[in-house]
Amino acid sequence: MVVYLIQQGTHPFYLGLESDGSAHGVFIFNSNAQEVTTGPAPHLVYRTIGGQLEFFFFPGPTPEQVIQQYEQVIGTPFLPAYWALGFQ
Repeated sequence: MVVYLIQQGTHPFYLGLESDGSAHGVFIFNSNAQEVTTGPAPHLVYRTIGGQLEFFFFPGPTPEQVIQQYEQVIGTPFLPAYWALGFQ
């Protein structure tokens, strides 16, 4: 199994890919300080100092469907104006 950890702001989300091509995802929502440590698969340590934990599980079964399910929870990415990206 391959695990991709995507940290977007305070959105720790991981996408797990199985050897048969199926995928799943887990999103842990918490506003307190948190630390995520990865190791040899399937090793993942999540630490937080407190707060309310909300777990979201995305069954997939394809990576594309996992990302679509994740975007339904957090919304689509923000597209900044061109001038904010350095296109003056």
